Formats: sequence, C-alpha cells, structure tokens
Amino acid sequence: MLFTAKQSKHVRRLTLALLIVLALSAGSINLHPQAQSDPTENYQLAASYSSYHNGDAVLILQDGEIVYEDYQNGYSRREPHLLASGTKSFSCAIAAAAVEDGLISLDEKVADTLTEWQGVTKFPYEDMTVYQLLTQTSGLPNDQGILGQAKDRLKVTLLLPLTFPPGEYFQYAPANYYAFATVMNRKLEAADTGDADVIAYLQRRIFDPLEIKGFDIRRDSLDLPNLAAGGLLTAREWIKYGQFILQRGMWEGEQIVPEESIRQCFVGTAANPYYAMSMWVEYNLKEWIPLEVMATQLIAPNQSVDGVTLGETEPTFVIFAGEGQQRMYIIPERNLVVLRFGRNDSGWSDADFLSIIMG
Repeated sequence: MLFTAKQSKHVRRLTLALLIVLALSAGSINLHPQAQSDPTENYQLAASYSSYHNGDAVLILQDGEIVYEDYQNGYSRREPHLLASGTKSFSCAIAAAAVEDGLISLDEKVADTLTEWQGVTKFPYEDMTVYQLLTQTSGLPNDQGILGQAKDRLKVTLLLPLTFPPGEYFQYAPANYYAFATVMNRKLEAADTGDADVIAYLQRRIFDPLEIKGFDIRRDSLDLPNLAAGGLLTAREWIKYGQFILQRGMWEGEQIVPEESIRQCFVGTAANPYYAMSMWVEYNLKEWIPLEVMATQLIAPNQSVDGVTLGETEPTFVIFAGEGQQRMYIIPERNLVVLRFGRNDSGWSDADFLSIIMG
C-alpha cells in the first residue's frame, strides 16, 4: 500500500508511540536512572515522544552546552513561543535581585505596598507576605477566568476575596503574580531606580547579564505585565535562564544574584512541598505527582514526603511549567537542562518523557 507524505508521517508517529509504550511497560526505560555514556539515542526518542504529543521543540543543555536540538511540527527556532505559566519562574530571580538591592524582603507585608488592602476587616489581607505570593499560599483564589478577561487586572485582584487565611493552603492563582508585579512596580518607583517597571528591572538585572534577547510579555489595558503567564521567548533564549537557575544565579563566573536566594526558590512549603518560589519541584521520578493535578485541586497541607526534609533535601527536578506542556526541567545531578515547547495534549506525561531522557 502506498501512503501520502502526510499518511506516512502519521504511520511513523504511531509506530514510534507504540515502541515508546512497549519500552515503558517492559521496564527497559529505568525509573531509577544512572547516567549513560552516550544519551543521544534517548534524546532522539524523547523528542519523538514530544513531537507525537503536539510538541514544538526539544532543546537540551549538558554542562551548559547544547547537546540536542529539534524543532517539530512546523515550529521555527526563531519564533518566540508563549511560555504560559513558565513565565512565573522569572519571579524567583526578580525577588532574589530585589532582596539583594534592598527593595523588598520576603517576609514583609504585601499591604504595606498595596495599601488598598489596609483596614479591610472582612479578609486578613494585611497578614499576607511577599513570600506567600510567590509560593501561592497567599489565600488568593484561582479566578483565572475573571482575571483573563479583565481590562484592569490589578483592580480585579484587589477585589478578590481570600479563600483561606494566608499561609495555610496552596492554591494555584494568577492573582499572586499581578499582586507581586504591582508591589515591584511601586517599589521601583519609590526607589527611583530608573526602571520603567518590573519587566525593565528583570531585563536590566537578569536578562542583560545573561544576554537574553527578544523577550516580550502580554499586558492588560493599563500596561500591567502578565507575570503569571504572558512571557514569550525562543527556545535558545529561555534555556539560558534555566542554565542560570541550575548554576544558582551565576553566569560566566559572575554571581548575578546570591546563590542562597536561588536555593530558596527550590524549597517547597508545608502547604505544598512540591511547589517552591514560583517553580515546581519533584523528588522521585517513580513517585511523580502530576503538575496539572496540583494546579487545579486544593492540596491538603502538612503532607510529608518520604525522605524529604524541607530546606535540607535538594529536589531531583526543578520544573518551570505552563499550559500546553511548556516545560523547563532542571536536573542538578546530571547538570542537565531540558526545554520542551508544545501544545495541549491529554496523552502527555512528564514522567514518561523524563524517563526516556534519563535512560
């Protein structure tokens, strides 16, 4: 039987998917991996898995060097890609730089800057800290639908009720990042740093030293940047940031922000040990907790993770994650950074993809 080019591609993808499923089910892909001498074949197989699941790109750095790069399904490497909630990860570096520059402290009260929340008796806004915004334990609700359609997202954020007292529960909520962006904007204006807003500060303090170029971000009608989910970058530019985080804030021999501040971004909370300061963490590939589940369901607090002591145990994986399965995986024990761009696919599995990568 003869196939058209489109049909042939579909057959190859189905065949590949079957091979991957068989490999996973047969245990030939190890969930407790050891480093491979030549992992290129693993990377190729992982890229094919990504492509089959609506992938756009896979880019891998080993020891800071590109060891694998693949663009898929018509996506161009020169095209900036929406990072979706992967954008949140920049808030870690923004906060680290702002603490070093004396602009904020993590334990300061948000209402000291967002004075609209002062004196409100119905909800305990005045108890909320900057740290709780970044760890999504502020009590702000996940009203993404309302915020997404609002012309003035700060106004909506300031009117949102708290669904629980600050610090008690983890709840994935874009409002945290609109609040944090506004805190930073007001701090920068008060300090007269010369930065137009938090994005200009991010560019000057972090992106310029890393030579990250072409960053853009979506904004509301009043120009408030969407630090929750609005960033756009090419794969080669975004992965520089992943390498910077892997190197604990160092770039080409210079400590751009304090190492300890970046390490703090890897520490989960009692409310959710799998979410730290603006990024996800996982400790065991075999016991991987799906990120989408944690982002959409209320997590019971004070859950322990076997073998993990918060603040002491280093995560095995640090993940920047966004809708459409945008991913950056930082794997310290392998000195590896793995980027994946794509579009929503219900069959996608982070654990399966990483199992193939790790070999």
